[in-house]
Amino acid sequence: MGGATGLVLLQLASFAVASGAANAVACVFGDAARTGGSRFSAAAGWGDSWGIWGMFSAAANSALTARRHMHEFGTTSLQLAEVAVACRRHASLNEAASMREPITVEDHQASRMVVDPLRLLDCCLISDGGVAFIVTSLERARALRRRPVAVLGVGQANSPETIGNPAWWYVPHQETAAQAAYRMAGVAPRDIHVAQLYDNFTISVIVWLEHAGFCKRGEGGAFVEGGRIRLGGALPVNTAGGNLSESYMQGWLHIVEGVRQLRGECGARQVPGAELCLVTGRGMTLNCAAAAVLARG
Repeated sequence: MGGATGLVLLQLASFAVASGAANAVACVFGDAARTGGSRFSAAAGWGDSWGIWGMFSAAANSALTARRHMHEFGTTSLQLAEVAVACRRHASLNEAASMREPITVEDHQASRMVVDPLRLLDCCLISDGGVAFIVTSLERARALRRRPVAVLGVGQANSPETIGNPAWWYVPHQETAAQAAYRMAGVAPRDIHVAQLYDNFTISVIVWLEHAGFCKRGEGGAFVEGGRIRLGGALPVNTAGGNLSESYMQGWLHIVEGVRQLRGECGARQVPGAELCLVTGRGMTLNCAAAAVLARG
């Protein structure tokens, strides 16, 4: 399920523990995309290649979302830049991040175009790395050395629809996944203290803010202005740097950062008093989406 896989495995592992099928589950991911020579150049889509239409790379899919969002709601490249700048600022406080040199909105605007309207600094990294997390019962976790983090709610949604559906660009099943997680957790967007929103591209964060209910449809661009998603803002987002600046581990590090925030382990990038975190993921040509609400245990 691409960038939704980590959250879906978290969901399955939680169900396995809750049902008694397992006492503990290790969820593990590894990738060598950077040394393996992966590039943003493969034909997008599935089944019949979309390459014949000039659709190359995942960036092309999200470029359609960005351009349509701009057309319908007046979203701007400067607003996309706010996402990139926030993620890089957070990464500068993360010693494990791949890209720590701060950037400005002007740096974003000067970066080369990849797929109009997405520039280089709108795009995630290509990385090597490995990630793991362990799911067990809350009772067992409370007997361990570190503060436990509880999985309060999970949700996933998938769609077979692609470019042939006029509504596909807005990936509405992301809202379905987020709302399912809220319902299970018994919380609302206003209760969330920090969010780790899947950011394969800057536009992804803007759309997730809308789908997760932090603002209305079409208002995601305005929401990110004025430092609202930076540390100290109304809703700190991707506090380790995200896929854009920390490392591209297909969303798995978003889960890790959510856990660290709720444990209070993040040092200079810690969100004070963080008790609830929303984590989201998406993947497979925008057809899979997942979300989880995590809580301080």
